[in-house]
Amino acid sequence: MQKEDIERLYEAHHQRMYRLARMLLLDEAEAQDVVGDVFEHLLTMPEQKAVDAAYLLMAVRNACANVLKHRGVQQKVHRLYAEEARKEQRLHEDGSDRSEQLRHFVRTGLSPRLQEVFQLRFGDELKYREIAERLGVSEVMVYKYLSQIIKAIQTHFNSRQS
Repeated sequence: MQKEDIERLYEAHHQRMYRLARMLLLDEAEAQDVVGDVFEHLLTMPEQKAVDAAYLLMAVRNACANVLKHRGVQQKVHRLYAEEARKEQRLHEDGSDRSEQLRHFVRTGLSPRLQEVFQLRFGDELKYREIAERLGVSEVMVYKYLSQIIKAIQTHFNSRQS
């Protein structure tokens, strides 16, 4: 599409697109970003694609759905992080003997990949995003690795208490 065509579409439909995005996202800044991204995408579209109000509103709706989906993943990661922090605090409160038992379990009871994730998170104190970048995986995968680690630790220590 030509820049002039996009400017005309912007003038004609920007307000409706923004209102829709704001209504779906309940966030003015994100709504502006979504609308901007839709128009930015138009710059890379092939010429033969017809763009009208319906197309633009659908593009905004789809972009908002992606933002909301990403928010859900972030909320899950934050919940796990908070739970993990509480469990980590309890481990510290249990004393050094418990810490040594945990270190031994990590060395002997976890796969090399899970040991690496454990070290990056708890030893190097990296954030989920940093771990994901270092390992070349998604933050969701880091979340899954840490879930596996926590589950393995809980299973190991709960079975020892019985």
